[in-house]
Amino acid sequence: MVKLASQPGASVARIAREHDINDNLLFKWLRLWQNKGAYRGVFR
Repeated sequence: MVKLASQPGASVARIAREHDINDNLLFKWLRLWQNKGAYRGVFR
């Protein structure tokens, strides 16, 4: 999901809804993935 959300033009809220998670949670994961390279192994 994080990889999908990081694509240009992607709607994080739409992706979150499609996977039945809170959009704030996906935004948090995306922010962590973008700011902390160490988290990339977790989000495959």
